Amino acid sequence: MTFTQPMRFAPQLAEHAGAITLSDATRIAYADSAPSSRSDPIVLVHGLQDEADTWRHVFQPLARQRRVLAPDLPGFGRSDKRARRYGIEYFANAMLRWLDALDVPRASFVGNSMGAMICEQIALTHPGRVRDLTLVDGTLAITRQPAGPRGALLRRLFAGWLDKRYFAKLRQSPQSANDTLGAYYGHLDALPQEDRDFLFQRVNERVWDEGQRLAALSVQLSFVPFFVRNMGAIKRGVPLLGMPTTVIWGGKDVVFPLENGPARAAMQVGARYVEIADAGHLPHQERPHAFLEALG
Repeated sequence: MTFTQPMRFAPQLAEHAGAITLSDATRIAYADSAPSSRSDPIVLVHGLQDEADTWRHVFQPLARQRRVLAPDLPGFGRSDKRARRYGIEYFANAMLRWLDALDVPRASFVGNSMGAMICEQIALTHPGRVRDLTLVDGTLAITRQPAGPRGALLRRLFAGWLDKRYFAKLRQSPQSANDTLGAYYGHLDALPQEDRDFLFQRVNERVWDEGQRLAALSVQLSFVPFFVRNMGAIKRGVPLLGMPTTVIWGGKDVVFPLENGPARAAMQVGARYVEIADAGHLPHQERPHAFLEALG
């Protein structure tokens, strides 16, 4: 089994795959269910160290009703992985430039984890571009900090060295790389065998992708400065958001603590909160039917 070949789209997205190069030469790979449609699409934005394929179980069902777009964020999946400073603001701007290139002025945004943060940033800075907003196990308005390594200052000083050592160990053991997925699912072993095989291949492809490793490291180092600069604006801006908003959370999420979900919904008048029991950080993968019901 090889993990260093170019990453392929999941079968559910493969027939819709495309790519576009932005004015700054950034190439973005994506799936588009109906390129000729002029209606407001649903834009599905993945999280850190993930790709458009995270939406593989819900892409086609949603595409029966609306045009659906699912990009690989720059630095991840099949998109450009040039060395640069990555972070929430960069991704939000890149997504808007990508939509401009596709002639999409307005969309429904659905984001998971860091992808939810990116979608929320777009809603705060460019509300006219957002028809409605769905945050899946992620928000900028953090009530309880997500799980992460202790000693933030020490990690920032030695982040590159620590990260390189960690990935070197995972590259020696495909099963160890696969084991890292356990925290992201309520019941990883209960997934269908086809799903587990896909995830085993995919997590090891990520582990061997040096460009993606460096992009993810850049993102992780950007979080603290971003929130120091923007937390005041986030707390003031979220209650003023006017677009319909749904907050969906997996009831067994241990990556982004559960209490953030109802707390975020309570900050915005009219926001709806849906908890999906027995799902972890990726309810759209683990409980796709319940997720589609939650989307309404």
